[in-house]
Amino acid sequence: MENILLGKNSEIVRNIKELKKHYKANHFIIEELFILGLLKKYNKKVDTVLYCEEDVYSEEAKDILSYLISNAKNVGQISHKTYESLSNKENASGILALFIDDKDPSQILNDRPPFILVLDQIELPGNLGTMIRSADACDVDLIILVDPITKLENSKSIASSRGMFLRVPTLSLTYEETQKYLLDNNYRIFLGEPILGVPHHKMNYDGHIAIVVGNERYGIHKEWYDNNHEKVFIPMWGEMTSLNVGVAASILMYEAKIKRNK
Repeated sequence: MENILLGKNSEIVRNIKELKKHYKANHFIIEELFILGLLKKYNKKVDTVLYCEEDVYSEEAKDILSYLISNAKNVGQISHKTYESLSNKENASGILALFIDDKDPSQILNDRPPFILVLDQIELPGNLGTMIRSADACDVDLIILVDPITKLENSKSIASSRGMFLRVPTLSLTYEETQKYLLDNNYRIFLGEPILGVPHHKMNYDGHIAIVVGNERYGIHKEWYDNNHEKVFIPMWGEMTSLNVGVAASILMYEAKIKRNK
């Protein structure tokens, strides 16, 4: 498409507005400069780039925009007013990009990734993003979102992950699909529990493993306990009996990574 000034009612602008209101699987609206820079760093192609020239003022932003424009299917300039209507003001960079992740789920699963994090019905986008960020730090091979309540494409999930959804493959599956895959491929399934099982630092994490953490209010769905599993917990020495799920998952992932590296 020709790079022209687009009005607020143009088809592309309306499409971006719709995607910001109603998330679509594997469609990510990215506007934070750091994450836009990752698109360049990881040599990602994008579907659409919108930019307000007067708001793209830093040399870094101009360099990233140049890359995005040369690797986008659709490009359009927008006015400052239109940009403001689309952007999360606190992360304004003058640029918005629509990235469509075309990963092949079957290929990812066929590769039988050795270290999986399973997030069971996570509700809060901040927690989801935090766990994706920690998963990258711990070199997790795959994240499976089981019947997620919040969406990976949520702008708050994208921001709190610091763009690490671009690095850590992430699939959304049902409980039945996930359980069947893990059992059929002989994964050791670790259920994160507040007080039951083996303390996390006394567990070994050899082989193909899946660490499962659950919903912020209700924990892990009871069906997980009907099949082979190992319970692991993080000792607590204060009044609280459990940690925030993002914190707990991060501790479990780090412990597993350290043990697996020995």
